[in-house]
Amino acid sequence: HYPLRRQRQMCIRDSPYGFNGGATDNLASTEYNTLVLGNKMKMSALLYNRPTDPFNIQISDIKTSNIDTFVNYANSNGMRKRGHVMVWYKQIPPWLASEAPGWTAQQVYDFTESYIKTLSQYTAGKIDEWDVLNEAILSNGFRTDTWYDIVNTEANAAGEIGYLTFFSNLFKWAREADPNVPLFYNCLLYTSPSPRDLSTS
Repeated sequence: HYPLRRQRQMCIRDSPYGFNGGATDNLASTEYNTLVLGNKMKMSALLYNRPTDPFNIQISDIKTSNIDTFVNYANSNGMRKRGHVMVWYKQIPPWLASEAPGWTAQQVYDFTESYIKTLSQYTAGKIDEWDVLNEAILSNGFRTDTWYDIVNTEANAAGEIGYLTFFSNLFKWAREADPNVPLFYNCLLYTSPSPRDLSTS
């Protein structure tokens, strides 16, 4: 794995091209070696429109232009690309916020597996490292009141139940789709280290 402590990461909220009169381009290419997008690779941006079948997501359902623009820009500046983030309780598409509360645990599993695998397959060889899960753990336990809460109180078809089991599967699916990319849990709520990254091989 690439040692994070040697990285100088730059997080850009939107498209870096021409941002801030071009000053961002110069800063990114001369002072940083890793690029992270703040919003454009979150689920709300990549899966804004409801797929025909949300439990069988296709590449065509994902806004791959966001990914391609990011990858091309980073490559042109010789920078590593960190994908952020596959699963988060916030910044989800409106259709998911509306439908997920009525889903069964199995449907949450099916949707999330399909999304992660499809996204990971597309970005394999393009993204150098991925934040799979973001801000799911609090100081007093797991975060609740999320779109995936049902997995903690209802078993899926395999009899699996609980946040930890669900979170473990997120990393399993990402690893199955891309065997080589480093995977991380990211959480800015902790200060030692900050961000708290738990890598998995």
